[in-house]
Amino acid sequence: MATKSTKRLDRKDWISAAIDKLAREGIETVRVEPLARDLGVTKGSFYWHFKDRRDLLVAILDHWERVGTLDVIDFIETAGGSVEAQLLNLCDKAGAELGIEVEVALRNWARNDALAAEAVARVDSKRMDLLRQIFTEVCPTPEEAEARSWLFYSLFSAEVLIANSARQSSRGDLIRKCIEVLARPGKNQ
Repeated sequence: MATKSTKRLDRKDWISAAIDKLAREGIETVRVEPLARDLGVTKGSFYWHFKDRRDLLVAILDHWERVGTLDVIDFIETAGGSVEAQLLNLCDKAGAELGIEVEVALRNWARNDALAAEAVARVDSKRMDLLRQIFTEVCPTPEEAEARSWLFYSLFSAEVLIANSARQSSRGDLIRKCIEVLARPGKNQ
């Protein structure tokens, strides 16, 4: 392991460590000194890459928005496929990028912080726009596309809160069945 004097970190290393700490312990613990200690470096390394803690917090939110939303949207739009295939790809890709623990921690942070709340609102809007676009393919009305989008996003966002009640082996099957139901063409299709 490198010593404090030889370890070189870049901005991405600090953001990654901060996101990990956020997911494990909450936003209150994302502070310069504990992160430096966890990374085995001095606080000077932090200030080489960030102006202050707020600058790091903005970077966390920007990273989440880019990796957890914009990159995922690009992937889904490029991959295409049936509505069901797009939704399955969305679940796989979104869950693999940052992990549901990060999503939960960010949303918890947003409950008490305007900066995080603004980022969550932007992300939710972009994600819902994608879902409306997907569901328009099988829904006879914009209202039905909106309802299915809302139902899917609610499932995607809150499923982790109740997943412990289902056996892990059946969880994926249940999500696939929900997607199958939501992806069926509407009555007038």
